[in-house]
Amino acid sequence: MNGLLRNFFGLLKRRGLVIAGVGAVVMAGMTYSTLIQKAEYQGSFRLLVEPVKEESGSLNKLTDTANTDGISTLDYESQISSTQKS
Repeated sequence: MNGLLRNFFGLLKRRGLVIAGVGAVVMAGMTYSTLIQKAEYQGSFRLLVEPVKEESGSLNKLTDTANTDGISTLDYESQISSTQKS
């Protein structure tokens, strides 16, 4: 086992310059490739806004007061569709 390690380290000593050179060339190539690459940014968001109408009871939902008629005028289908597409 000791002889195997000695042979391995001897190989590294003899080929160290070649190994370091190949590593440096690969690193330089990747650095150059990264620096010349055009930056590409992309972002998007969706904002669903519904007007507050006092007669529809939406104002009560915002102010935490009880809705007496129990009828909601919010378009939940559009809200679900909008959030699933994001």
